[in-house]
Amino acid sequence: MRSTRQQSNKTQVLEYLNKTAEECRQLTKLNLSFRSKNISDDSLNKICQELKQCKNLEYLKLDLLQNKITSKGILYFDSLWKALPNLKILNFNIQNNNIKDAGLAALMKGLEQIKKLEDLTIELTNTNISKSGNEQLFKHLGNLQNMIKLNLHCGYNVQCGLSQSIQKSLSKLTKLKEVYFDIYESCLENQDIKYLSEAFANCTSLLVLSLNLQGNFISKIGAEQFSEVLKKFKNLQKLVLYLDGNMFEDSGLSSLGNSLAQLQSLSVIKFDLYNNKITDEGLIDFTSSLTMCKQLKGIDIFMVRNDLTSKGMQILFEKLHQIPKLLSLSLGFSSKSIDEHTIKPLVSFIKDNKNLIELKLTLREENIKQDMAQLLQQVITQNKQLIKIDFDSIQYFYNSKYIQNFKRKMTNLVVFGQYYDGY
Repeated sequence: MRSTRQQSNKTQVLEYLNKTAEECRQLTKLNLSFRSKNISDDSLNKICQELKQCKNLEYLKLDLLQNKITSKGILYFDSLWKALPNLKILNFNIQNNNIKDAGLAALMKGLEQIKKLEDLTIELTNTNISKSGNEQLFKHLGNLQNMIKLNLHCGYNVQCGLSQSIQKSLSKLTKLKEVYFDIYESCLENQDIKYLSEAFANCTSLLVLSLNLQGNFISKIGAEQFSEVLKKFKNLQKLVLYLDGNMFEDSGLSSLGNSLAQLQSLSVIKFDLYNNKITDEGLIDFTSSLTMCKQLKGIDIFMVRNDLTSKGMQILFEKLHQIPKLLSLSLGFSSKSIDEHTIKPLVSFIKDNKNLIELKLTLREENIKQDMAQLLQQVITQNKQLIKIDFDSIQYFYNSKYIQNFKRKMTNLVVFGQYYDGY
């Protein structure tokens, strides 16, 4: 009888967890996924009611991707947030639901009730949010003033844009140390980047900044505006920028480089500048600025489909000698920018760098003579520090004889983007 009663007390969430209500009350960490489960607004109400029993939660990950939730269902979260006063970390995925502006406003207003919230990840991709909805999003984010880490994904919301109110709202988040924003393909223009940049101007304690702005309409003007604010992040250690499909051109890249040169704590950069009308001149200026970042340990630059030649690449590899602490190097460039003249300074860099442990290059075998490829293979084999290599499309390295040479000393060999455990 007791067993039957316990079973009847189990509800949707409890059954998912295979726990009793009492056990749920003791939980401090909870990871729930209802991804693609046809969750309706009514079902969401039941889930929220059951989650209220987990009063001691400090960490909650709730995945509701691709269901049938509307703005009506979002209202049920208001009472849930009130019931979780100890929540510090929230990872909330509502993407591919039709919550629209009203639902987003209700969600963000409700989050203000979680006074201890320090780490927020919120997935809002493809939720039919307009520019007005974005205003509400950032307005309420600005009231979460204990935030240390903010991870926001809101791409594919057509004609989204940003407003000047973002500047006033986010400037309150002075405790932020890590920011990850995905606002891709949202019709952002230079004015939007100006607002976004100025919004972070007071976040001088930032250690990590990652912005995915691909597929927007940002030109060199937007790049220059962002670069001016970037200089203020003196403690920044990691910078990730996905800017592919914009219109940066040489002056935009040079502006970014000038700002990086002033960030002496910077240790990792990752730039995706695919299809941005950049020439050798812009790459050379940018590379010169990188040599001023003496703490750099990781460089990842992808610049396929720009107007680059082997001249720019040659100078890039020559300048890399001036970054002595470099541990990881990943470069992606179009085939026309890699030839035998590029290989010589690359070989010299690999030979002289005593710290490099990871190397990833996009090279094309049709542009490289066999003797130069063999020279590159030889110097890599002799470099005893390298433990991970990734070459994209060099057939010479696919030869099993060379693979066997690498295998003798490398724990993680990568060829053509896949890990090889052996043959």
